Amino acid sequence: MLRSRGLIVPTLAVYGIVVVLVATMFAVLLVAITDLRHDATVAKRSDLTLQASSALERSTIDLETGLRGRLLTGEDRFLLPYRAASEDIPVELRRLRGLVKSPAQRGRLALVERYVQSYVHDYADPLLARAGDLTAAEQIAATAEGKQRLDKLRTAFDAFERQRAQGAERRRDATSRHADRAVLIGAVGLAASLALLIGLAAYLLTRILGPIRRVTLAAERLGEGELVRVDERGRGEPRVLARAFNTMSARLGRREAEMRSANAQLASAKEQAEEASRLKSTFLANMSHEIRTPLNGVIGMTGLLLETPLDAEQREYAETARASGDALMVVINDILDFSKIEAGKLELDPRDYDLHEAIEASCDLLAVQAHAKSLELSTYIHDDVPRGVHGDRGRVMQVVTNLLANAVKFTPHGEVSVDVAMVAGPPGEARRLRVSVTDTGIGIDPAHAARLFESFAQADTSTTRRFGGTGLGLAISRQLVELMGGAIDVDSRPGQGSTFSFVLPLEPARGVLDVRAPQAEVRGLKILVVDDNATNRRVLDAYLAAWGMRCKLVEDGPAALESLRIAAEAGAPYDLALLDFHMPGMDGIELAARIASFPALRSTRLVMLTSSGHELGRAREVGIAEFLTKPVRQSRLYDAIASAMYEDAERPHHVPPAPSAASTGDGAILVVEDNAVNQRLTVRLLERRGFSTRAVEDGLQALDAIAEERFSLVLMDCQMPELDGYAATREIRRREEAAGAGERLPIVAMTANAMEGDREACLAAGMDDYLPKPLRPEELDATLARWLGDAVPEAAVAAPGARPANGSEPPALDHARFAEMAEDFGPEDLRELVHAFLDTIPGHMADVLDAVGDRDGPRLRAAAHKLRGGCLAVGALSLATSAGELEQLAAESAFDERIDAAVATLRRRTDAVRAALVAEVGA
Repeated sequence: MLRSRGLIVPTLAVYGIVVVLVATMFAVLLVAITDLRHDATVAKRSDLTLQASSALERSTIDLETGLRGRLLTGEDRFLLPYRAASEDIPVELRRLRGLVKSPAQRGRLALVERYVQSYVHDYADPLLARAGDLTAAEQIAATAEGKQRLDKLRTAFDAFERQRAQGAERRRDATSRHADRAVLIGAVGLAASLALLIGLAAYLLTRILGPIRRVTLAAERLGEGELVRVDERGRGEPRVLARAFNTMSARLGRREAEMRSANAQLASAKEQAEEASRLKSTFLANMSHEIRTPLNGVIGMTGLLLETPLDAEQREYAETARASGDALMVVINDILDFSKIEAGKLELDPRDYDLHEAIEASCDLLAVQAHAKSLELSTYIHDDVPRGVHGDRGRVMQVVTNLLANAVKFTPHGEVSVDVAMVAGPPGEARRLRVSVTDTGIGIDPAHAARLFESFAQADTSTTRRFGGTGLGLAISRQLVELMGGAIDVDSRPGQGSTFSFVLPLEPARGVLDVRAPQAEVRGLKILVVDDNATNRRVLDAYLAAWGMRCKLVEDGPAALESLRIAAEAGAPYDLALLDFHMPGMDGIELAARIASFPALRSTRLVMLTSSGHELGRAREVGIAEFLTKPVRQSRLYDAIASAMYEDAERPHHVPPAPSAASTGDGAILVVEDNAVNQRLTVRLLERRGFSTRAVEDGLQALDAIAEERFSLVLMDCQMPELDGYAATREIRRREEAAGAGERLPIVAMTANAMEGDREACLAAGMDDYLPKPLRPEELDATLARWLGDAVPEAAVAAPGARPANGSEPPALDHARFAEMAEDFGPEDLRELVHAFLDTIPGHMADVLDAVGDRDGPRLRAAAHKLRGGCLAVGALSLATSAGELEQLAAESAFDERIDAAVATLRRRTDAVRAALVAEVGA
């Protein structure tokens, strides 16, 4: 062990001297500062004493002045300063006693206090008591005595002040001496400290830092591979450090020679191992081919066996054998690809291909597995991704399939989505293709993510036993992507799913591919997309927008029904609805049945999207034109829309089952309707069918009429003043329960909002059925047949009314509707109905304008609804559309430029409707 005299003791000794010197200096300075602080405190007290003494002297003078004024003038007003001074003098004396600390000053203060008390109590107070009785001579004598007493008091004050001034002068001298001493001590201490610190720095530089610097420079050269030695001059720890460095350098030289010899041996062994690995990989590749050949026969023959008649047990065995063969084939394929990669025999086969078709085909391969686990599987290919590209289609599909298979395997519930987009490449290079596979599965710890792309590795070894797999899929995918000039990575968190992405350089197709592009005939179609999955809605929206279609996205059945209703009433119904099959609450089949049950919506074509091929029969029954399995290819989606829109065959419609008829009576039919035109129209329709009627305007009148008369049926409007149809129906049912009547009066709702939410509200209120407005004869006949059993024509599907072209002005008059009315009414009745409607327009317009001016949303909504009801009754299509828009704006309280534009349109269309109706029936 190297030994040398150490430098620790001398260094610590110098530090100790510096610390003692600095501590002593600060101690002396602290004493000096304490003295200065004491002097400052005494000086402050002296100033306060002077202020108190002056205040006492002023109060004594005020006392004497007030007394003299009273004696000389006899006026009491001079007593004010006298009394104020009498009150202040005791206070000021107490203050002086508290401030004076010196014994000598206390003696002077006692003399002052005795003179003050004598002046006040022995002279001033007695004299003031008999001031009114004094003669002139007595006043002169009293004044002279007061002057003498006051002179003595002033003399005492002067002596007290002189003594205080002398003490203050002494304190100032002491303070100056203390300050001079503190400055001297600080200067001496600072100079001594600087001298010691400079000496310590020189000592450290020459004895410690210099030798260490030599060793540092030698270490840098040693790090660069140069074997060097350092000078061992000096003593203490630096010399020990230099000796140790020289010893290490010598040993490293010997080790370097040994490592050169070992590296030569390792290089030879590495070449032998690589050759053995290539031989192994070649053997595995050959063996994989040899194994796959008979395995293909096993799987193929098992499939043929399953197509033959088998009993249950035999079929189970055969299906198990085929599933096991398929699983084994996956393992063999992974091993074959991995062996090819390791052996350097994997070659790419670039050629022109349809990239969109390749991605969608990869998704098709995993669709069955995803749907078996109830997973949503979606594909979104951005508009800027070209179709025709040049590359290895099979290897791209293999990577996508591997990533999708992992996503499906490790996702117990939720969704798996594929996103294909173009991203910026390195500077100076073209844009690249990015394919991302996102799932909502178990996720991966970021600490384990780097191991995922290693051979035979998984993030957690327990997942191998739980989920199965060779651990080669991601390793093969990484090597394939890198072979194609790209990169692959993963972004994941435990429990939050994963996103695997790979980026590839994209080379355009060298030839012309036969790739189908969207045709012009689908452009401008109005599409409603109904899907509870946000990813699916986004994908469908992008595809439809790229084809020039106008679409709206909703997430459930009730929202879809409401959108369809609003569009139909506005005269611009949706051309087609894309319905998801699996949705909470109301599935796609039930939604299609609801849509088919409303005649106004039957012109909308229906296409079903599902994760399985089940319920195809039911879908056809409720009017589904096309049936697609997720994930939906763009080409298949386009074909389905084109087929649904332009096929010539009639589409079957679902007719909802009729409710059981209530007991019918022979009474009249009660019509409850506040709109005069609708009321007259309904009454005329019923009377022409041979029914007796009674009409009332609101729910209160309906209750009175039912109490007075027996009715066989009630046609109840839902929105009315005073008491609406819902409340009236609830009251009718309450009265029936209270009376214990065995018969139930059938009540049929009449509403322009016959959608899901309104239908449920009608049934909840106790209504039995509903009729959509405007009333059509065939629908009325069907309803009467259900509830009254009369022989009326069967309900038929109404021909769609006049329908505006996309983006054009709706026609002023629905001529199909007007033709129906002309068939059901005579010319005079029709003319009377039309003029009754025209007579109501000014009043409705006034209500609308007043509500707009007052910014009253509820009143505007009611006025617009009433106007729209009358418009629908006579087929005033454009005016009904404007009223519906106003009703929607009122519901949103949108009192802005939109409502002004809607009112202007309403005015313009009112004139057009009036002219069209007068032209039909005459003035």
